[in-house]
Amino acid sequence: WSIGGEQLEAENSILAPYTPKDWDKINPVYKVGTNWLPYTGIMNVFVVNTKMLTPDKYPKTWIDLTDARFKKNICSARADKSGSSYMQLCNVIAIYGDKGWDIYEGIMKNTIISASSGAVPKFVNDGEQAVGITLEDNAFRYFAGGGPVAIVYPTDGTVAAPDGIPKACLRFRLSRQYPMILHGQQRIRKPSSQNSWISRWSLVCEMMQSRNPFC
Repeated sequence: WSIGGEQLEAENSILAPYTPKDWDKINPVYKVGTNWLPYTGIMNVFVVNTKMLTPDKYPKTWIDLTDARFKKNICSARADKSGSSYMQLCNVIAIYGDKGWDIYEGIMKNTIISASSGAVPKFVNDGEQAVGITLEDNAFRYFAGGGPVAIVYPTDGTVAAPDGIPKACLRFRLSRQYPMILHGQQRIRKPSSQNSWISRWSLVCEMMQSRNPFC
């Protein structure tokens, strides 16, 4: 996998342009880069335990998370340690400007800090916290798995950002095959099947053979 699109954009001059098959099927909102491809769109959401909160009690906005009723019932990772949590901070500031710092501080007063951003939806799924602030794909794994969770998209706004893969590398032929797998007609739209992701990754590993120490 690759890195945040902003890092690839900063070094786009060393990458070569390439348009994979089915490029026209990618949402234009993610076509923001120069000489790199988006392979996933990530956004901040709230994941809610449906056994602990009824729909009328779900937080609907970032400001809702500052409500005293959520005291110690929210889970998130540290913004200075987690990229996704830093996105959450930037999300609030992007919406509310300088006032966003006070809003985020209010959210933190209600929040139990997790050492891992990936653990946040698990805590909510297991009933340890009522609300988690996390990435959509992390939350969706538990929703698709039948867990007692719901996904809430903040009505006051959420950040959506593409992670990217470079369009070219030293093994240019291989680099052209890889995005075609990710963007192909049979691509997985949501991580509803772990086996499908394993199958897709196995295909990539087969292509790379023993040249990739992670396969």
